Amino acid sequence: LTSAEELDFTDVEPSIKLINIDNNFQLLESSPDSLDIEIVVSGKLMRADFTAIDTWGNFASHTEYVNISNNYIEIQVNSDNMYKDIYPFDDELCERDTGFTNDGLVHYFNIVKNERYGSGGNFSYFTKIPFRPLNECGGTGEALLNIVLHDLDFGICVSSQDDGCTLNVMDSSEFTLWVHGCGDSICMSNFENNFNCSEDCP
Repeated sequence: LTSAEELDFTDVEPSIKLINIDNNFQLLESSPDSLDIEIVVSGKLMRADFTAIDTWGNFASHTEYVNISNNYIEIQVNSDNMYKDIYPFDDELCERDTGFTNDGLVHYFNIVKNERYGSGGNFSYFTKIPFRPLNECGGTGEALLNIVLHDLDFGICVSSQDDGCTLNVMDSSEFTLWVHGCGDSICMSNFENNFNCSEDCP
């Protein structure tokens, strides 16, 4: 009957409806772990009505909703306020420091796959952020995440380390994530004290 390329939806601008991320994450001592991220966005849900007529004049009708969303989510991160390993290429040395980079927000990764969310025109993007354990010198501190919604119907451009791709940005939202772990020699007073982590908070 038609194809998505023949439909014009440029007047429908998607937006971020929900960001489901814990605001703090505790590193384990010796096991890698990951943080779940879910972003819900409004999409372009098309209702398709089909009607068939046979040779005897009988009608058969069918209605379904089709996801023709052409979005993706970009995750940017500012880790300037995190305590990171100053010897990342030496597995034997672990010394964390902060402030030795001043990169600001940089591209981290993209989330492309989505699923229908509820019965409306919203769609869910889900992924996991991996973290190294403390004994592998996993970074701790304050990370600023920027959740950016792109729509390829407004420009065929995909974000990467080399291309910020601002042409098709529809929405964005910043989120602060605190990463902590007892044993990193840093007392994060928001989550640690002398009672629950005396080795970091004497």
